[in-house]
Amino acid sequence: MLKLFRVGRILKLVKSFKKLQRLVQTIIFSFPSLLNATSLLFLAYFLFSILASNIFGKISYLIYTKNNNRYLFLFKILFHDLS
Repeated sequence: MLKLFRVGRILKLVKSFKKLQRLVQTIIFSFPSLLNATSLLFLAYFLFSILASNIFGKISYLIYTKNNNRYLFLFKILFHDLS
């Protein structure tokens, strides 16, 4: 209940200051654009994760654990020799 009064005081403060009110309106109006940008970034992240799974899915996990083969692993990735 007390938190609700605190939020009410903040809203009353925003209404009294015009510049602060303009800032809050700008933030509220920018949310749809931020949602669009976030969804595009999520889509790109999702597509690149699928691409990486297809490219690197054939590599066994033993390559990651052996320190002696790390240069061989980089060589295989560099020359696309993932067999």
